[in-house]
Amino acid sequence: MVEVVIRVEGLEQAIESAQYFPGEADKAIDLVMHRAASMGMAWMTPDTPVKTGALRQSLFSNQFSASSMEIGATAPHSVYVHQGTRAHEILPVRARALRFEIGGRVIFARRVWHPGTKANPFVKRTVDKLVTFIHSEFIDRMRLFMELKRS
Repeated sequence: MVEVVIRVEGLEQAIESAQYFPGEADKAIDLVMHRAASMGMAWMTPDTPVKTGALRQSLFSNQFSASSMEIGATAPHSVYVHQGTRAHEILPVRARALRFEIGGRVIFARRVWHPGTKANPFVKRTVDKLVTFIHSEFIDRMRLFMELKRS
């Protein structure tokens, strides 16, 4: 499973400060994190490689507090897609030979050497976008909030 927890540093102090402006500032913070969770899914879904669809179906994004959210994929093979694999030998587990097709021909082999797979860090790319999004949205909301409080 590939899972990343995003915790925005300094947001706790902002939330504490928000108590002096009952309701409005904490709503703004919650809205930013809620939008970030939605945007995470919107960005991660099309960026996820698809062979069978299982990886894409296992994607999740949850906000678990005013300053934290998690995003990732629960498919068992998600970590191998995200981080890649080294070259490795594949041996049969429940049979005497492996069976696969190459160019329409059925091949049987007692072992094969897999060259490995290149990493496709689709969750990390989404997290990088989210960090920028959260920072920008939070600053914009707080500026708007402070402007309203000055008026």
